[in-house]
Amino acid sequence: MLQYENNGFLVENAVKSIFKVRYAETDQMKNVYYGRYFEWFEVGRVDWIKSKGLTYKALEAQNCFLPVVELKARYIGANHYDDDICVYTWLKKCNRRSVEYFHIVNNLTTNKVTTEAEVRLIAVDGSGRPTRLPENYFNLFQLAKLP
Repeated sequence: MLQYENNGFLVENAVKSIFKVRYAETDQMKNVYYGRYFEWFEVGRVDWIKSKGLTYKALEAQNCFLPVVELKARYIGANHYDDDICVYTWLKKCNRRSVEYFHIVNNLTTNKVTTEAEVRLIAVDGSGRPTRLPENYFNLFQLAKLP
């Protein structure tokens, strides 16, 4: 069981992304290559948005993009080829111009948390200039953030 309840990150409030580690995601040491986790966190964020009934595609159609500007990860244990993985994603906080998520990678094969990360994204327009989140997305983020 994940032990993040003290920080308000309840498992039942997380969006879960479940998949198997592909061989191409591993390095010469037979561990998942660290850069792949960034892709897994993106899958978690996309699944989180979809679970709320919205999409990144619709956000981009409103001339708003959310590039990652900061990512802090702590690698606790290894994941290997063919392991079953669950990425838990929570919205940590947001304002009109930025969104922060918290991710946990849980190896379902070993039942161990292997990675935790915090990711911050900022809202920019198609030219890369800072902008505000569209009202419908901002409202969604406000409703979903932790107390």
